[in-house]
Amino acid sequence: MNIALSIKDNLTTSVRVFTRFHPIYSVREHCVIGIEALSRGYAGISAEEVQPEELFRRARDNGRFTQLDRHALCTAVQSYASLPEGSSAAPLLFLNISTEMIERGLDDIRLLNESILKAGVSPDQVVLEIIESRVENIDALSYFVHHHRDRGFLIALDDVGAGHSNLERISLLKPDIIKIDRSLVSGIYRGYHKQEVCKALILLSHRIGALTIAEGIEEKEEALTCLELGVDMLQGFYFCRPLSLAEYQDSEHLEIKDLAETYAQRSIERKEQERLLAETHRALAGRLTERLMAADRPDFTRILKSSLRSTRFARCAYLLDSRGHQITGTIVQKGFTKKEHRLFAPAPEGTDHSLKSYVLRRGELDTCYITEPYISKATGELCITASQGFRGKSGEEFILCIDIDYGGSRDPR
Repeated sequence: MNIALSIKDNLTTSVRVFTRFHPIYSVREHCVIGIEALSRGYAGISAEEVQPEELFRRARDNGRFTQLDRHALCTAVQSYASLPEGSSAAPLLFLNISTEMIERGLDDIRLLNESILKAGVSPDQVVLEIIESRVENIDALSYFVHHHRDRGFLIALDDVGAGHSNLERISLLKPDIIKIDRSLVSGIYRGYHKQEVCKALILLSHRIGALTIAEGIEEKEEALTCLELGVDMLQGFYFCRPLSLAEYQDSEHLEIKDLAETYAQRSIERKEQERLLAETHRALAGRLTERLMAADRPDFTRILKSSLRSTRFARCAYLLDSRGHQITGTIVQKGFTKKEHRLFAPAPEGTDHSLKSYVLRRGELDTCYITEPYISKATGELCITASQGFRGKSGEEFILCIDIDYGGSRDPR
């Protein structure tokens, strides 16, 4: 079926709608998990390809959006159904569901279900992608999601992390899949804050039983970083552009193999680097506690100062008593910059650290505990803390704490 639209120079022409498929990959499983259906159009005798944004914008301007929206969905389902049975281990079909389709209600729900049934596609082969932030009618959204989940469809929230995506709706809709938006993925290997936001979304998703897809992957480093953060699946132009059905069936997806090999090698190297770093930090704490154990309490500050001068990545050091109360000032390494704000300042003698992880989670005496990265109150920069208990000459127990530059400490040399 063709649709009459004004595409160029306000001239009405016949547009033939067709579907391209964009693969979604699981590198860990070395396979294509799904294919996202993306609608395109051929306009007029010249068969000039019309991109989706232009196609749907013109349809809206021409008062034919509903007609195009419904036709594009039916075309996508029919195209997917033409895949040979058993080909590519039956990838899931990802369908983009417009806000209008959700808010139009029962007629479109019936159309979607009939299209799936008529094409011979099982609902458990279909993932419905929704941009929840665009839907104003919460009741219609909730009904749409629960109606289709009860019939076996999977639900994916698209563009999470972009614009005004509402985390509250994750708890309302209980998605099966969360697609992390390109705005977070772009250049993620260069940005610590992007990595932590992405990591938080992945952790949230896994805690509620949802899988994650990083979309918009355009560089190998973006793909590798997302894998290291725990993303389940990847999608983007790095792997391929949206494909015709024939192109998809002929594709060998060689990028997956290369990416899997690189990721496996990096994982081994990262584990070894983490082991070397832990050894370096524990050795530093061990050497310093040996000096402190042999010293009188009035000499503690002098020993901390001289020890800091001999290491390039320790930012500051201080001592606590067995209750977690600070018994020295915070000795800060010269040359480290700090954020100029009253929120960030080295802790003075007498500060209570008893609820900090490096006090609560430390082990027995002579055991070094190393925290996860966090923002130092002393400098406002990212650090980790190595803490180790020891017994002084007087028999008292103390806790040595060393704040280590997280960026610089990742090179153990």
